[in-house]
Amino acid sequence: MSDAVTFDEAATFLARTGPSGAAALLRLRAEPKRRPDGMLVLGEFEWFTHRRIVLDPATGHVYAQFGDPELLATSLDTFGRLIREVESFRTRDGGVWDPEVAARAALDRVRAYDPAVLETDGNVSGYWLASLLVWPLLYAVAPGRDGLRLDVTREWLASEFAAANIVAVDVDALADTIDVHPPSRRFLRDIGLVAAGPVLLSDERPLPIDAKNEEEEENGYEVPPDAGRYLLLGGLVHEFEVLLDSRDGRLHAWYYPDAELRPLNGDLSTLVFTQWMNARVNRYDREYGITHDYDGLAAVMTGVLSVLDPFAAEGDDAYWPGIFDDRHGGGLCG
Repeated sequence: MSDAVTFDEAATFLARTGPSGAAALLRLRAEPKRRPDGMLVLGEFEWFTHRRIVLDPATGHVYAQFGDPELLATSLDTFGRLIREVESFRTRDGGVWDPEVAARAALDRVRAYDPAVLETDGNVSGYWLASLLVWPLLYAVAPGRDGLRLDVTREWLASEFAAANIVAVDVDALADTIDVHPPSRRFLRDIGLVAAGPVLLSDERPLPIDAKNEEEEENGYEVPPDAGRYLLLGGLVHEFEVLLDSRDGRLHAWYYPDAELRPLNGDLSTLVFTQWMNARVNRYDREYGITHDYDGLAAVMTGVLSVLDPFAAEGDDAYWPGIFDDRHGGGLCG
Protein backbone atom coordinates (compact mmCIF):
# COMPACT_ATOMS: atom_id res chain seq x y z
CA MET A 1 0.00 0.00 0.00
CA SER A 2 1.32 3.47 -0.86
CA ASP A 3 2.27 5.87 1.93
CA ALA A 4 1.74 9.59 2.31
CA VAL A 5 4.76 11.81 1.61
CA THR A 6 5.56 15.12 3.28
CA PHE A 7 6.95 18.18 1.51
CA ASP A 8 10.26 17.74 3.34
CA GLU A 9 10.51 14.10 2.28
CA ALA A 10 9.94 15.11 -1.34
CA ALA A 11 12.61 17.82 -1.02
CA THR A 12 15.08 15.29 0.39
CA PHE A 13 14.36 12.94 -2.49
CA LEU A 14 15.05 15.69 -5.05
CA ALA A 15 18.30 16.68 -3.37
CA ARG A 16 19.46 13.07 -3.47
CA THR A 17 18.15 12.04 -6.89
CA GLY A 18 18.20 15.22 -8.97
CA PRO A 19 21.59 14.73 -10.66
CA SER A 20 20.61 11.22 -11.79
CA GLY A 21 17.38 12.46 -13.34
CA ALA A 22 19.18 13.94 -16.33
CA ALA A 23 20.34 10.46 -17.35
CA ALA A 24 16.70 9.47 -17.73
CA LEU A 25 15.92 12.67 -19.68
CA LEU A 26 14.09 14.08 -16.67
CA ARG A 27 14.64 17.59 -15.36
CA LEU A 28 14.12 17.37 -11.60
CA ARG A 29 13.81 20.58 -9.62
CA ALA A 30 15.94 21.66 -6.70
CA GLU A 31 12.85 21.54 -4.47
CA PRO A 32 9.18 20.65 -4.98
CA LYS A 33 6.56 23.26 -5.82
CA ARG A 34 3.13 22.92 -4.27
CA ARG A 35 0.19 23.45 -6.63
CA PRO A 36 -3.21 24.82 -5.56
CA ASP A 37 -4.65 21.30 -5.87
CA GLY A 38 -2.12 20.02 -3.32
CA MET A 39 0.04 18.09 -5.81
CA LEU A 40 3.81 18.63 -5.65
CA VAL A 41 5.64 19.39 -8.89
CA LEU A 42 8.98 17.55 -8.89
CA GLY A 43 10.14 18.49 -12.37
CA GLU A 44 9.40 18.01 -16.03
CA PHE A 45 10.49 15.96 -19.01
CA GLU A 46 13.61 17.31 -20.70
CA TRP A 47 12.21 17.23 -24.22
CA PHE A 48 8.78 18.64 -23.33
CA THR A 49 8.82 20.93 -20.33
CA HIS A 50 5.03 21.33 -20.26
CA ARG A 51 4.80 17.65 -19.29
CA ARG A 52 5.17 17.82 -15.53
CA ILE A 53 6.36 15.22 -13.06
CA VAL A 54 4.02 15.49 -10.09
CA LEU A 55 3.70 13.75 -6.74
CA ASP A 56 0.41 13.08 -4.99
CA PRO A 57 1.51 13.51 -1.36
CA ALA A 58 -1.57 11.70 -0.08
CA THR A 59 -0.70 8.42 -1.84
CA GLY A 60 2.99 8.78 -2.70
CA HIS A 61 2.24 8.08 -6.36
CA VAL A 62 4.27 9.92 -9.01
CA TYR A 63 2.63 10.94 -12.28
CA ALA A 64 3.51 12.32 -15.69
CA GLN A 65 1.00 15.02 -16.46
CA PHE A 66 0.10 16.98 -19.56
CA GLY A 67 -3.65 16.78 -19.43
CA ASP A 68 -4.76 13.59 -17.68
CA PRO A 69 -2.14 12.20 -15.25
CA GLU A 70 -0.38 8.93 -16.10
CA LEU A 71 1.27 6.79 -13.44
CA LEU A 72 5.07 7.10 -13.43
CA ALA A 73 5.84 5.31 -10.14
CA THR A 74 3.89 4.07 -7.14
CA SER A 75 6.31 5.66 -4.66
CA LEU A 76 9.28 8.00 -4.50
CA ASP A 77 11.48 5.02 -3.69
CA THR A 78 10.56 3.14 -6.85
CA PHE A 79 10.73 6.36 -8.88
CA GLY A 80 14.35 6.69 -7.80
CA ARG A 81 15.04 3.05 -8.61
CA LEU A 82 13.56 3.46 -12.09
CA ILE A 83 15.77 6.47 -12.72
CA ARG A 84 18.82 4.47 -11.63
CA GLU A 85 17.86 1.61 -13.95
CA VAL A 86 18.09 3.99 -16.90
CA GLU A 87 21.18 5.70 -15.52
CA SER A 88 22.96 2.34 -15.42
CA PHE A 89 22.53 2.00 -19.18
CA ARG A 90 23.58 5.58 -19.84
CA THR A 91 26.77 5.39 -17.76
CA ARG A 92 28.00 1.85 -18.49
CA ASP A 93 31.55 1.87 -19.85
CA GLY A 94 31.84 0.30 -23.28
CA GLY A 95 31.45 -3.37 -24.04
CA VAL A 96 29.05 -5.20 -26.31
CA TRP A 97 26.15 -7.25 -25.01
CA ASP A 98 22.82 -8.46 -26.24
CA PRO A 99 20.48 -5.49 -25.75
CA GLU A 100 17.40 -7.69 -25.70
CA VAL A 101 18.78 -9.82 -22.86
CA ALA A 102 19.74 -6.69 -20.92
CA ALA A 103 16.31 -5.13 -21.47
CA ARG A 104 14.42 -8.22 -20.37
CA ALA A 105 16.57 -8.45 -17.23
CA ALA A 106 15.78 -4.81 -16.41
CA LEU A 107 12.06 -5.38 -17.00
CA ASP A 108 12.17 -8.40 -14.66
CA ARG A 109 13.77 -6.27 -11.95
CA VAL A 110 11.12 -3.57 -12.33
CA ARG A 111 8.32 -6.14 -12.20
CA ALA A 112 9.68 -7.22 -8.82
CA TYR A 113 9.40 -3.78 -7.21
CA ASP A 114 6.88 -1.71 -9.23
CA PRO A 115 5.00 -3.87 -11.75
CA ALA A 116 2.23 -1.31 -12.20
CA VAL A 117 4.49 1.02 -14.22
CA LEU A 118 4.88 -1.59 -16.96
CA GLU A 119 1.16 -1.88 -17.61
CA THR A 120 0.07 -0.66 -21.04
CA ASP A 121 -3.33 0.84 -20.27
CA GLY A 122 -4.06 4.53 -20.79
CA ASN A 123 -3.61 5.46 -17.13
CA VAL A 124 0.05 4.42 -16.99
CA SER A 125 2.91 6.26 -18.67
CA GLY A 126 4.69 4.14 -21.27
CA TYR A 127 7.94 6.00 -20.70
CA TRP A 128 9.74 3.44 -18.55
CA LEU A 129 8.85 0.55 -20.82
CA ALA A 130 10.22 2.42 -23.83
CA SER A 131 13.32 3.54 -21.91
CA LEU A 132 14.23 0.10 -20.61
CA LEU A 133 13.88 -1.46 -24.04
CA VAL A 134 15.62 1.20 -26.12
CA TRP A 135 18.55 2.48 -24.03
CA PRO A 136 20.30 -0.94 -24.08
CA LEU A 137 20.60 -0.57 -27.86
CA LEU A 138 23.62 1.62 -27.09
CA TYR A 139 25.66 -1.52 -26.57
CA ALA A 140 24.53 -3.58 -29.54
CA VAL A 141 27.71 -2.93 -31.53
CA ALA A 142 31.31 -2.12 -30.61
CA PRO A 143 33.01 1.25 -31.13
CA GLY A 144 34.40 1.62 -34.60
CA ARG A 145 37.79 1.06 -36.12
CA ASP A 146 39.42 2.31 -39.31
CA GLY A 147 37.84 5.74 -39.26
CA LEU A 148 34.16 4.90 -38.57
CA ARG A 149 32.21 5.41 -35.35
CA LEU A 150 30.82 1.85 -35.06
CA ASP A 151 32.24 -1.59 -35.85
CA VAL A 152 29.31 -2.74 -37.97
CA THR A 153 29.46 -6.11 -39.73
CA ARG A 154 27.22 -7.75 -42.31
CA GLU A 155 26.56 -10.54 -39.81
CA TRP A 156 25.29 -8.07 -37.22
CA LEU A 157 23.01 -6.38 -39.75
CA ALA A 158 21.72 -9.79 -40.82
CA SER A 159 20.36 -10.28 -37.28
CA GLU A 160 17.67 -7.71 -38.14
CA PHE A 161 17.54 -7.47 -41.94
CA ALA A 162 17.15 -10.04 -44.70
CA ALA A 163 20.41 -10.70 -46.53
CA ALA A 164 18.85 -9.43 -49.75
CA ASN A 165 18.35 -6.03 -48.11
CA ILE A 166 22.05 -5.59 -47.31
CA VAL A 167 23.42 -4.37 -50.62
CA ALA A 168 27.15 -4.08 -51.30
CA VAL A 169 28.07 -1.18 -53.57
CA ASP A 170 30.64 -1.15 -56.37
CA VAL A 171 32.58 2.04 -55.74
CA ASP A 172 35.51 1.18 -57.99
CA ALA A 173 33.57 2.44 -60.99
CA LEU A 174 33.71 5.91 -59.45
CA ALA A 175 37.49 6.06 -59.26
CA ASP A 176 37.81 8.23 -62.35
CA THR A 177 35.10 10.71 -61.32
CA ILE A 178 35.31 11.15 -57.54
CA ASP A 179 37.74 10.20 -54.78
CA VAL A 180 35.64 8.64 -51.99
CA HIS A 181 36.62 8.91 -48.31
CA PRO A 182 38.59 5.63 -47.76
CA PRO A 183 36.66 4.30 -44.71
CA SER A 184 33.40 5.00 -46.55
CA ARG A 185 34.71 3.25 -49.65
CA ARG A 186 35.57 0.15 -47.63
CA PHE A 187 32.19 0.18 -45.90
CA LEU A 188 30.28 0.43 -49.18
CA ARG A 189 32.32 -2.36 -50.73
CA ASP A 190 32.57 -4.80 -47.81
CA ILE A 191 29.26 -4.19 -45.98
CA GLY A 192 27.07 -1.99 -48.14
CA LEU A 193 23.83 -0.11 -47.65
CA VAL A 194 20.60 -1.32 -46.07
CA ALA A 195 17.43 -1.23 -48.15
CA ALA A 196 15.02 -0.63 -45.27
CA GLY A 197 12.87 2.21 -44.04
CA PRO A 198 13.08 5.03 -43.87
CA VAL A 199 15.96 4.90 -46.40
CA LEU A 200 15.10 4.09 -50.01
CA LEU A 201 18.18 3.17 -52.03
CA SER A 202 18.69 4.76 -55.41
CA ASP A 203 18.65 2.42 -58.41
CA GLU A 204 21.61 4.43 -59.71
CA ARG A 205 23.60 4.32 -56.47
CA PRO A 206 26.08 5.65 -55.86
CA LEU A 207 25.67 8.56 -58.25
CA PRO A 208 27.86 11.68 -58.18
CA ILE A 209 25.53 14.54 -57.49
CA ASP A 210 27.00 16.41 -60.46
CA ALA A 211 25.26 13.86 -62.65
CA LYS A 212 21.91 15.19 -61.43
CA ASN A 213 22.79 18.87 -61.63
CA GLU A 214 21.53 19.48 -65.13
CA GLU A 215 18.25 17.64 -64.51
CA GLU A 216 17.56 19.45 -61.23
CA GLU A 217 18.48 22.86 -62.58
CA GLU A 218 16.07 22.31 -65.46
CA ASN A 219 13.36 21.74 -62.82
CA GLY A 220 14.26 25.04 -61.19
CA TYR A 221 15.92 23.39 -58.17
CA GLU A 222 19.24 24.41 -56.69
CA VAL A 223 22.02 21.93 -55.98
CA PRO A 224 24.16 21.78 -52.83
CA PRO A 225 27.13 24.12 -52.56
CA ASP A 226 30.30 22.42 -53.81
CA ALA A 227 28.09 19.72 -55.31
CA GLY A 228 30.98 17.79 -56.83
CA ARG A 229 31.96 16.39 -53.44
CA TYR A 230 28.66 14.50 -52.88
CA LEU A 231 27.39 11.06 -53.85
CA LEU A 232 23.66 10.33 -54.04
CA LEU A 233 22.89 7.10 -52.18
CA GLY A 234 19.10 7.13 -52.02
CA GLY A 235 16.04 8.87 -50.66
CA LEU A 236 14.33 9.51 -47.34
CA VAL A 237 10.78 10.22 -46.24
CA HIS A 238 9.50 13.74 -46.92
CA GLU A 239 11.35 13.86 -50.25
CA PHE A 240 14.85 14.28 -48.85
CA GLU A 241 17.81 12.56 -50.51
CA VAL A 242 20.80 10.90 -48.86
CA LEU A 243 24.09 12.51 -49.83
CA LEU A 244 27.51 11.15 -48.85
CA ASP A 245 30.28 13.72 -48.55
CA SER A 246 33.15 12.02 -50.35
CA ARG A 247 35.74 14.07 -48.45
CA ASP A 248 34.90 13.24 -44.83
CA GLY A 249 32.26 10.48 -44.99
CA ARG A 250 29.48 12.49 -43.36
CA LEU A 251 25.94 12.06 -44.62
CA HIS A 252 23.45 14.82 -45.26
CA ALA A 253 19.76 14.99 -46.05
CA TRP A 254 19.14 17.25 -49.06
CA TYR A 255 15.78 18.73 -50.01
CA TYR A 256 15.97 20.03 -53.56
CA PRO A 257 12.87 22.28 -53.63
CA ASP A 258 14.10 24.37 -50.68
CA ALA A 259 17.85 23.91 -51.24
CA GLU A 260 18.11 22.60 -47.68
CA LEU A 261 21.12 20.54 -46.57
CA ARG A 262 20.70 19.00 -43.11
CA PRO A 263 22.92 16.75 -40.93
CA LEU A 264 21.96 13.09 -41.29
CA ASN A 265 24.71 10.86 -39.85
CA GLY A 266 28.37 11.17 -39.00
CA ASP A 267 29.22 8.23 -41.22
CA LEU A 268 27.81 5.14 -42.91
CA SER A 269 28.14 2.96 -39.80
CA THR A 270 25.77 5.17 -37.82
CA LEU A 271 23.39 5.46 -40.76
CA VAL A 272 22.84 1.70 -40.82
CA PHE A 273 22.72 1.65 -37.00
CA THR A 274 19.89 4.19 -37.16
CA GLN A 275 18.03 1.94 -39.60
CA TRP A 276 18.72 -1.06 -37.34
CA MET A 277 17.44 0.84 -34.29
CA ASN A 278 14.31 1.84 -36.18
CA ALA A 279 13.67 -1.79 -37.15
CA ARG A 280 14.27 -3.02 -33.59
CA VAL A 281 11.92 -0.40 -32.14
CA ASN A 282 9.32 -1.41 -34.69
CA ARG A 283 9.64 -5.02 -33.50
CA TYR A 284 9.46 -4.00 -29.85
CA ASP A 285 6.32 -2.01 -30.59
CA ARG A 286 4.61 -5.09 -32.03
CA GLU A 287 5.45 -7.01 -28.85
CA TYR A 288 5.08 -4.33 -26.17
CA GLY A 289 3.13 -1.43 -27.69
CA ILE A 290 5.83 1.10 -26.82
CA THR A 291 4.46 3.83 -29.06
CA HIS A 292 1.85 4.46 -26.34
CA ASP A 293 4.25 7.19 -25.15
CA TYR A 294 5.24 8.25 -28.63
CA ASP A 295 6.99 11.49 -27.64
CA GLY A 296 8.96 9.75 -24.92
CA LEU A 297 10.02 6.94 -27.23
CA ALA A 298 11.19 9.45 -29.84
CA ALA A 299 13.19 11.30 -27.19
CA VAL A 300 14.91 8.10 -26.06
CA MET A 301 15.78 7.14 -29.65
CA THR A 302 17.25 10.60 -30.16
CA GLY A 303 19.15 10.19 -26.89
CA VAL A 304 20.67 6.89 -28.02
CA LEU A 305 21.70 8.42 -31.32
CA SER A 306 23.19 11.49 -29.63
CA VAL A 307 25.53 9.26 -27.60
CA LEU A 308 26.72 7.27 -30.61
CA ASP A 309 26.62 10.02 -33.24
CA PRO A 310 26.25 13.61 -31.98
CA PHE A 311 26.31 14.94 -35.56
CA ALA A 312 23.08 13.03 -36.26
CA ALA A 313 21.10 14.19 -33.24
CA GLU A 314 22.24 17.60 -32.09
CA GLY A 315 21.26 20.96 -33.51
CA ASP A 316 17.93 22.31 -34.65
CA ASP A 317 18.47 21.20 -38.24
CA ALA A 318 19.41 17.55 -37.56
CA TYR A 319 17.19 15.26 -39.64
CA TRP A 320 16.55 12.25 -37.39
CA PRO A 321 15.06 13.88 -34.25
CA GLY A 322 12.25 15.39 -36.31
CA ILE A 323 11.61 12.10 -38.09
CA PHE A 324 11.50 10.09 -34.85
CA ASP A 325 9.03 12.61 -33.46
CA ASP A 326 6.82 12.66 -36.58
CA ARG A 327 3.87 10.64 -35.36
CA HIS A 328 1.73 11.25 -38.43
CA GLY A 329 4.43 11.16 -41.10
CA GLY A 330 5.30 7.55 -40.37
CA GLY A 331 8.96 8.24 -39.74
CA LEU A 332 9.42 6.38 -36.47
CA CYS A 333 8.13 2.96 -37.37
CA GLY A 334 7.36 3.44 -41.02
